[in-house]
Amino acid sequence: MNQPPLPDQIEPASLVQRARSFAQDTGTVCLTGGERLPTGRADTFESDARSDFSGLLSRSPALVFCPTSLSQAQAVLRFLAAEAIPYKLRGTAHTPSGEVLSEGGAIVELRGLSGFRYVPGSDEVRVLGGTLWQTLCLGLAPQHRAPRVLTDNPYTTVAGTLSVGGFGDSSHLFGLQADCVRRATLLLPNGERRELTSSDPLLRYALCGRGQLGLLAEVTLPLWRRSWALHGCLVHFADAARFVQAATRIAEEGRVHYLRARAHGVPPHAVSAFVGCYDAELPRGLLRGLPLAEQSPPEWVDFLAHSQVLGPPRWRRYNPALEVALPLPSGLPLLAELDELARSLPQDCLPRGYSLMVLRGRGASLLPLTPLPRSPMVLIAALRPECQTLAEAQAIQERFRPLAQRIVAAGGFLYLTSFPRSPDLVEPALAPELATLQTLKHTVDPAHLCNPDTFPRPAPNPPPTKTS
Repeated sequence: MNQPPLPDQIEPASLVQRARSFAQDTGTVCLTGGERLPTGRADTFESDARSDFSGLLSRSPALVFCPTSLSQAQAVLRFLAAEAIPYKLRGTAHTPSGEVLSEGGAIVELRGLSGFRYVPGSDEVRVLGGTLWQTLCLGLAPQHRAPRVLTDNPYTTVAGTLSVGGFGDSSHLFGLQADCVRRATLLLPNGERRELTSSDPLLRYALCGRGQLGLLAEVTLPLWRRSWALHGCLVHFADAARFVQAATRIAEEGRVHYLRARAHGVPPHAVSAFVGCYDAELPRGLLRGLPLAEQSPPEWVDFLAHSQVLGPPRWRRYNPALEVALPLPSGLPLLAELDELARSLPQDCLPRGYSLMVLRGRGASLLPLTPLPRSPMVLIAALRPECQTLAEAQAIQERFRPLAQRIVAAGGFLYLTSFPRSPDLVEPALAPELATLQTLKHTVDPAHLCNPDTFPRPAPNPPPTKTS
């Protein structure tokens, strides 16, 4: 299939003029080049459409559209389809491998699609895809409600995390954030609006589908009836293997609501984890028999209030990333390799260490593109060094690549990486599902305009063989 022409091949001045006229007619903000986005902190990747979280890549889009309503978003997608312009969907740009960047094409910036509808007393909420999880949590807190799963960075968009999966502090109970979606409004790449349920193939493949089938414009999520008062304690482990042993038992028993850990390599403890329960004291004897090195006295905390005081994370300019899902127990040697790599980095590159999480494997999810191995239990490890210079970040990223290849070869899954995931790093884990995804993609986006080349394309059919 031929690639659609880029704007610089189809009279760019004329295109920009048509885009500006379209934007004026629809009331949509339309930017060009390096103009600052209307959302995100100034002088960071958040407000610069040419960059993402990693800072390792730079791309210059010809056009950036910033819709603030579903009708505007539909109109933008229709305009891009009519003009045959390839485009990327962008939330907070925490996908670090250039998936939200465009060279000469367009960006559809989604942060303006923000807001939610909640009926008091209900146990579900309807939320727009560009809404930050933090915004949703703050709005629901007075109602003693919360989303079932939250990642360690609530300053990302709902649609963004649902498009990649979303692991969080209660994933050992509820799975991924994407597993929790009940219904959704999906805007197809041609602007057509579809109202879908969790059993619809389009929605099942859009979740964890990295924006291949369109824009997750609005979703319905179940809510957890609870306050933000968490009773928990900090537990320490001498090494990562002991943490995995303890976390596996905790996850299997499901007796705590909150389980989050960081490996930091600071003696005498290699891993520290916080475990807790909402609205109730930790059960007595919960941690008895686990291989703990030390345990703090239980206390009541409010992480929502804490995150509100801290505000959005402040990253350095360059942030290579390797976030992986390892099968358990077979992946423990690879965790040892990853830990050795982390310890070899300059200490100021990992000021907070790296995160670890244990949850159930792919079989516990009904979503075909769930980014998890097929083992009963899985370990998530997220290594995100912070670097002062581009050269340092590039050198660290090159050290990630061979480990990433070994992880995939051993049945693991690459969740997020700062380098593009080549077909040999994607197909082993998703091969049984890629054909269906590609069929759906061809149906709704035959020109491959929306988030092109995020997943491998099918090989072209060979020409028919002549017979004598």
